[in-house]
This record gives sequence, structure tokens and C-alpha cells, in this order.
Amino acid sequence: MAKLVLVRHGISEWNKLGLWTGWRDIPLAPEGYDEARKTGQAIKDIHFDNAFVSDLIRSQQTFDTIEKEIGYSIPKTVSPEIKERDYGDLTEKNKWQIKEEFGEEQFNKWRRGWDDEVPHGENLKQVYERAVPYYTKHIMPLLQSGKNVLVCAHGN
Repeated sequence: MAKLVLVRHGISEWNKLGLWTGWRDIPLAPEGYDEARKTGQAIKDIHFDNAFVSDLIRSQQTFDTIEKEIGYSIPKTVSPEIKERDYGDLTEKNKWQIKEEFGEEQFNKWRRGWDDEVPHGENLKQVYERAVPYYTKHIMPLLQSGKNVLVCAHGN
């Protein structure tokens, strides 16, 4: 049976600060590299046939670190379709200050609402509409043919 391993990038410099990152290309923090190394150690017994990586640097740095840990090169496809959600006007703002300013209900709608669009950004439904067709077209056929696939992307 084929394996699909989903990895969220390690902690970034902005994650440490509680900032919404979205499509900003923010690198990993030192702790993020440590997390990626631990992930590589945890999955090193799986032989991956293919990898799909977000086009944002934090996911690529996570993948590169994992690849070093497992000790072999995985054929990789870099794709914007699996990148983080666009947080629009909330990008670069502190999550906890936004929660305080707008209230928990609005905060939760923006953060986890399916249809609740962030001003000038994406809601989770739009992320789904971007990512799932890509998965269906590019990743699922590999799994169905027995290939092990690593996806290194984001929490959304």
C-alpha cells in the first residue's frame, strides 16, 4: 500500500512572532530547522518516490532539511497550488492583537471559517478549490500506482 506523508513546514520567523504569514516568503527560524531534522529522522524508513513542495521558502527549506536527513534525493515538484492560504489584509499582523481588536467570533471566522473570506485574501473554501484539484490530478494517481509521496506544505 502506498504512503502519503503530509508535513507542515517548521516554525518560521513570523510564526515565532504570532504574525499571519500567508503568501509572504518568510524563512524558517532555527527551531524550524530542528523540527524538520526531527521529521526527517521520524520518516527516514519510508522510501519516497515523489515529493510535492509549496513554492514558499519555508516549505522548501523544510523539504531540503528532511531530504538531507533521509540521505537520498527525492524527485520534487514545486507548486503554488499547495501553498499557504492568502491572508490578505491580515498578512504581517499579529494574530492575538487581531483577536483582541475584532473579537473572538470574527477572529475564528477569519482563521477557520469555510466561507468567511479574509479582506483581500482567501477563505478555506477557496484554498480547497485550489489545492484539491491539484491533489486529484497530480498526487492521487501516484498513490494509486503504489508510489510513496511526501507533501511538504502548510497547515491549511
